[in-house]
Amino acid sequence: MVSKWFTLVTSRTVKVALGKTAENNGENIFNEKLFRDIEFGKDKKFKPVQAGIMLTTQSFIDLTKYLINERGQVLQKIPVISHEVENRVINLDNLEMNSLYYLSGCILFKIFKNNVICKDCIESAGSKQYDSTITFSKLVYLKCYKKNTLFFVNDEIFNYFYEIEVTFRRYMPYLKTIKCDLIQFYISKMTHISCKPLKNCHNISYKIMKRFITFRIKIYCKNKGRLKLPVYSSLTMARHFIVK
Repeated sequence: MVSKWFTLVTSRTVKVALGKTAENNGENIFNEKLFRDIEFGKDKKFKPVQAGIMLTTQSFIDLTKYLINERGQVLQKIPVISHEVENRVINLDNLEMNSLYYLSGCILFKIFKNNVICKDCIESAGSKQYDSTITFSKLVYLKCYKKNTLFFVNDEIFNYFYEIEVTFRRYMPYLKTIKCDLIQFYISKMTHISCKPLKNCHNISYKIMKRFITFRIKIYCKNKGRLKLPVYSSLTMARHFIVK
């Protein structure tokens, strides 16, 4: 039992890693009571080494639960990209920030239009009322020819879009070399991004992330020639093309 514990704690291979299934969750091995009741020497008193083992065990369990439940992408087989790429700084100028804010409102408008979203979720994301205190909302305001037509996202939601955009740009130069589902690849890289003020009773945060990633991939790949076939907005248009 002690040998198995040592193997799990020191190993860095996937084959012996802990998981959620019953056969590899390590409940029998990582049992604090087991190490607490171990007796050393003739006096059979509690030794300081046991406290160290128990502390190591609990730390290993807590870290494993966090990696499995919160950062599950570490167990997926994704392309290896250097730490320099993942940590490089991405800066957006004023024009790009205004464009991103406009795009954020368009993405949310599409989500609200094509999905069943409650009033609380919509209000937590923003409103159709112009707020001059939001720094990058001027472009949307200029495009709003009639009142209550375009959607103005609040600061918290815009920061959520900003984090997604920054992460997308970080890996954008390597899209041609990635041989996997690009949407799932980006989602796995964005699990650390969240927006707590956003109501999530209709899973709107995931809808935002997936739709935004899909849109950005479509635009980028279309410009770079990765999309070899035309992309249609509906099945009807695709069928018309096939008939021709």
